[in-house]
Amino acid sequence: MQKKEMERVHKCPICGNSKRKKIYNSNISDFSSDDFNITDSQYGKTWDFYKCSNCGFYYSDPTPSAELLVKIYSAVEDPDYEMEKRGREDNFKRIIKRILKIKPEKGKILDVGAATGIFMGLAKENGFMVEGIEPSKWAVDFAKKEHNIDIHRTDLFSFETDKKYDIITFLDLIEHLKNPLEGLNKANSLLKNDGILVIVTPNIESLLPKIMKNRWWHFRPPHINFFTNRSIKYILDKTGFEILSIKPYHWRFSLYYIVSRFSTGKKICDKIKPLKSLLKFIKIKLYLFDSMEIYAKKRDN
Repeated sequence: MQKKEMERVHKCPICGNSKRKKIYNSNISDFSSDDFNITDSQYGKTWDFYKCSNCGFYYSDPTPSAELLVKIYSAVEDPDYEMEKRGREDNFKRIIKRILKIKPEKGKILDVGAATGIFMGLAKENGFMVEGIEPSKWAVDFAKKEHNIDIHRTDLFSFETDKKYDIITFLDLIEHLKNPLEGLNKANSLLKNDGILVIVTPNIESLLPKIMKNRWWHFRPPHINFFTNRSIKYILDKTGFEILSIKPYHWRFSLYYIVSRFSTGKKICDKIKPLKSLLKFIKIKLYLFDSMEIYAKKRDN
């Protein structure tokens, strides 16, 4: 796939304003579905990014078309994703605890961008009824075979149902969407009147990207837009949500996972098997303060 398969974006996708400022220059010449894996090491690869002068939203221009993104994500295969299952479970357990404080009666969860169903499995264990959406054939097949979890193999915009959900989760998802405004409107339509939306997404105006600039680890080919505290508030208000809380999101991973995100570290660990095994047992909490964890309630009409 090459840049000629990209689409131009002439105005802000969430507020429609055409005034903007270019913030980052692209260093991506071509790409494939492998570049869109969750557990890749493509850090520091970025598109041309513009900041909207009105709402502060950062968006790529040009950007992959919606059709191209479906094609890419349908073909994604990412076996390394499950390698860090325990670390991901630790991250998701915090979210489930916070959901239970808001929704102690539990109910139905729709996990959008469910990957291999790790979050869905934990939610099910905690008494929720769960459904998931995931375009990757590999991930859907893996979830069924390894976890006995059924996931709808589709994308958010193609998903059709008459059901209404108590909770919808966008965990590291919205920065991947071609049209986040349309995505949140769709989520609103799928929620019950008192439904809750949970979002985890990078904050491009946090301290770390200011320090690391183009080397920030969230600059990766799959991330085609970025929110700030101001722009996430703007889009949630515009799509009919009342924010309950916004807090920094922290990560918990094995030391091996962190080291293996760098090609040199991965080569060393793959060569020295005892080191690899040892690092897998060492858990690290990463307080980077560069992502937001947002809980929002569907606003009464």
